[in-house]
Amino acid sequence: MGNDMADYGTALRQQNAEAKRQERIDESIPERDAVPLIVSNPYANPHIILDAHPWVAECTECCDYSTFCWMTDDKISFMTGNLSSLGITSLDPDYTRHRLDLDRKPNSYNPAFNDRWQSMTFSPDDDDIYAANGVGVVWMRVPGDTEMPLYLGDNQPTQKQIESLMDNYHEYHGILSELISSHMDRFGGTLHISLQPFSREEAYMMGFDESNIPQFSLCDGNGTTCDPNFLEKLRHTIAGKGYRISTNELFPTGELTARHAHPANRVHAVQLKIFEELYLDPNTLERGIGFRKISRDLHGIFMAMADYAKTHIRKSEPEETNVIEQHRLDSRREQEANSGPKPPGE
Repeated sequence: MGNDMADYGTALRQQNAEAKRQERIDESIPERDAVPLIVSNPYANPHIILDAHPWVAECTECCDYSTFCWMTDDKISFMTGNLSSLGITSLDPDYTRHRLDLDRKPNSYNPAFNDRWQSMTFSPDDDDIYAANGVGVVWMRVPGDTEMPLYLGDNQPTQKQIESLMDNYHEYHGILSELISSHMDRFGGTLHISLQPFSREEAYMMGFDESNIPQFSLCDGNGTTCDPNFLEKLRHTIAGKGYRISTNELFPTGELTARHAHPANRVHAVQLKIFEELYLDPNTLERGIGFRKISRDLHGIFMAMADYAKTHIRKSEPEETNVIEQHRLDSRREQEANSGPKPPGE
């Protein structure tokens, strides 16, 4: 009886998890006819209040309010809320960035910050700079200050919570992979743009200063994740609106673009980062005076990229079909040549 109840409970949890997963996929489907463009918003959780947890209060004791707001930036989701009206498929996260960083590698962790990681089945990446600073896939330190813990005392995530977060991590990447596969079946390929904010502090950490902080940062892994024509179209469209851009300079390629890209199979991916002070007031971290403008500009940028993807990603015919069509064309030309004017008397 006990085993039967346990099996029933396991089956019910799996059923609920699958239903939730399907719901997230359905929510990603655009309102109008889809185009071969996917936008992932790994840091765009607009429901911070629903993300509350006892240790969130600990965060505000460890760091100032502006840093906490930066770690939980929700404004970018409000700027891109109408992507489905353009036929774009989009995927938002369940958690805020400081709880689960979806753009990190799954082994981006350092057991020195929390011994509960020891239960993980994969080994940590000892060369990962993010994990070394305590801001890997699950953050343990306040960004920019490796001496400041994100949690006080024993209030760190438990082993069960870590496992639950990692389940969500793999679910998000799995759904993205499934959306890409559906685009492959329908369009023969897709363009995936991973849209993320970046802060002044992050730019400083990457070697930029006040005089040269870009407003947009593009990255295709130096040509490894995207056809250069797509990157150039995106760069040209953004530059046409008057913004300063860096390309493959500010940030390395993230996991969302590096893992889910295969240009040779027409699966292209670009990391697009936006300087948060374009839409945030740096003093209050609320919507700034530029919020409406950048929202309009983003809409125009994604509209242009949707049109470009629609015309430049097409489902090709199988090689055998192309050969048959070529034979038919050659035969038609031969018939036309033989059906020309005949000599008199014939």
